[in-house]
Amino acid sequence: HRIGRTARAGASGRAISLCAAEEQDLLRSIERLTRQTIEREDRRNDTRLATSAAEEPRARHRPDRSERNRSDGHPQRRQQRRSGGGPRRNSRGRAAA
Repeated sequence: HRIGRTARAGASGRAISLCAAEEQDLLRSIERLTRQTIEREDRRNDTRLATSAAEEPRARHRPDRSERNRSDGHPQRRQQRRSGGGPRRNSRGRAAA
């Protein structure tokens, strides 16, 4: 669940939590813990959801190399896989903090 994740750093927003029927007891526990009543809306038989889900899916856009560049104009570096369990090293070969 994501209750409260929308109000970071003074921002306001609306959080939505999805809850299956077998999770109702957990939802009540959250209400007790937060001392707030969570508005419920049963959307299982909502025909608007069925209509939007039945629409033709959009083709996935795969960006070309120029679109994959970072905002500073430089291409992203590939991260190298590390082997072993030793400490990470900085550019001078010293163990990173």
